[in-house]
Amino acid sequence: MAAAHKLQYALLVVALALLLGMATTRIASLRVAAEQLAFEHAVAALRANVTAAATRLILHRDPQALARLARGNPVALLPGPPRNYAGERAGETGVAPGTWYFDTTGRQLVYLPRFSEGFAGGRGRVALRVNFRDRDGDGRFTPDRDTLRGIGLATVAGTQRR
Repeated sequence: MAAAHKLQYALLVVALALLLGMATTRIASLRVAAEQLAFEHAVAALRANVTAAATRLILHRDPQALARLARGNPVALLPGPPRNYAGERAGETGVAPGTWYFDTTGRQLVYLPRFSEGFAGGRGRVALRVNFRDRDGDGRFTPDRDTLRGIGLATVAGTQRR
């Protein structure tokens, strides 16, 4: 009878180990999905604020402010910066995973994920994009010379859904 109890105990241990392994795998994938969703939610909020700010500036016919908006940090358009925002930087040195920062060199808002496998290129990147007719050929939106067609927030590198 003792051998039967040992066998039952061994089967119970194996079953629990299998369940624990499956649960661990599922929890890991849920953490990646939750981070992807948080990134996409933040981008949607930023996009709404950029659209509202651009609309106000267009209605007030303030092309100089539109040009500043096009070169600026989209976080400045929010009522307050996100809790996990590290500010403006020339690179990601010292930025912790799970943090946003504005890359002053590339003029992009960058998110360094905790779980990089859920992001294309291991990062999330968004940038203000101005659609304009470049009449002077300098490659930049110049309000008194170029024609504005639109302004918005573009996802440069985002989540990769499975």
